[in-house]
Amino acid sequence: APSAPPTDIIRILKKAGGFTTLIRLLQATQVSNQINSQLLTTSGGLTLFAPNDNAFSSLKPGFLNSLNDQQKN
Repeated sequence: APSAPPTDIIRILKKAGGFTTLIRLLQATQVSNQINSQLLTTSGGLTLFAPNDNAFSSLKPGFLNSLNDQQKN
């Protein structure tokens, strides 16, 4: 029998590797909970364009910490 698709975006990103900054943002803003809910209720799957850690490397140090929750979403 085929296994069920993964339903935890954080686990998926950790397994893929290289997404620590995105994982931190998803957890801090609770967006990971929304994505997980969609994974559980969507039969056709979900496409997520996920920037890897290199995509954040050109930001000034502390930039992400300076954003409020609304800006992180």
